[in-house]
Amino acid sequence: MKRIIFATISSVFLLLTACSNTQDRLNQFEGYVVERVKENEREKILVVSGITQKEALEKNLKDVAESENHNNIIWFVNEENSFKGIQKGEKVIVWWAPQMHNMPSIITLLAEKVEVIKKLKE
Repeated sequence: MKRIIFATISSVFLLLTACSNTQDRLNQFEGYVVERVKENEREKILVVSGITQKEALEKNLKDVAESENHNNIIWFVNEENSFKGIQKGEKVIVWWAPQMHNMPSIITLLAEKVEVIKKLKE
């Protein structure tokens, strides 16, 4: 009987630990949205760190690919409308689950969560 109670308590503890805040296990990237597109029913945003809001509004993929360090440029994709309402030039933080990826010039990652931290002034 003690084994069953111990096993049940252990299982519940492990389940609660596994379901704890997944954001703690996610990587994050902060930058400005330079492009937002829809491709094959998937939304994509190009986020670039190390630039200003003015640069994000003026530049496109070609410009940043030529002038910025490619480690500061990431395409994020999502199929759940997470990017709805996000505009070019807004500053965002995007979280994604760690994953193995090849190192092409600009990587594409699946966004788990996105938060706008600086909206465009209207």
